[in-house]
Amino acid sequence: MASAKEYPTDRIRNITVLGHGGSGKTSLIEALCFVSGTSNRHGNVDNGTALTMHTPEEHAHEISIQMTPAYAEHNGVKVNLLDTPGYLDFTGEALSAVRVADAAIIVVNATSGIEVGTERVWEYCEARGIPRIFFVSMMDKEHADFDGVFQQIKNLSESALPVEIPVGEGPAFEGIINLFSEKAHMYKKGTTKGEYDETEVPEDLKDKGAQWETELQETLATTDEDLLEKYLEGGKISREEAIDAMARGMARNEISPVFCGAAPLTYGIQALLSKLVELCPNPSESGTETVGDQELMADDGEPL
Repeated sequence: MASAKEYPTDRIRNITVLGHGGSGKTSLIEALCFVSGTSNRHGNVDNGTALTMHTPEEHAHEISIQMTPAYAEHNGVKVNLLDTPGYLDFTGEALSAVRVADAAIIVVNATSGIEVGTERVWEYCEARGIPRIFFVSMMDKEHADFDGVFQQIKNLSESALPVEIPVGEGPAFEGIINLFSEKAHMYKKGTTKGEYDETEVPEDLKDKGAQWETELQETLATTDEDLLEKYLEGGKISREEAIDAMARGMARNEISPVFCGAAPLTYGIQALLSKLVELCPNPSESGTETVGDQELMADDGEPL
């Protein structure tokens, strides 16, 4: 899936996808590429058609054993995605991906929650200091438990903050509540690219949605003095202000937004893709690298 297009530095996002083995990393990348249109086929780990699984060993064991790149595109921004193995035997591959990425998605299984591999990759990101997003995967599976898994994430990372919550869980999973817009995204039956109808929040979730929306507003207000003053005076933080505030909070590692979905169904993928572009830094915003006594910056005008 090579790209012949050229992208300026500010139109690039370099993101590694991390998590415990079997948490759904490869399936998430597959869905992001298919929904964005950079892949014309929605491949599958089980039948060996996933974009980032190439070797006979990966096909035989249905796991990733090496770091493999893919890319999605959204609104003219190229989102480079690094698939990584989740098992301890291949730790070096995940470390290499963290080393070159500007942000990370940490995938957490909605039925298993935080596992040893999740904790390990979190530590890699902490050591590197890169911004991170959590994606609670497999929300359509039996025994999926968003609230329980979120509490586990919160225990791992105090900076975790939901930006959406599910409508239903397990086989009843049918949508998400977008806490930025305070609307529900109800997925169309049989959708292949995550199409949804935007509706009012279901009555039985209004109190829960309002509680989390208040938490979101309060947290974002703390990222900027003007926003805090506006919030304390009873003002509402706009969507544009919220996106800017969350990007600032992520850059400082003060906020780690939490998303949810079901990649094989493409539920939650459009929302995640748009936020990767809006919230994650481009390479020039990720600081510099030093080689010897020379400081290198990711910039179109800099020499190779």
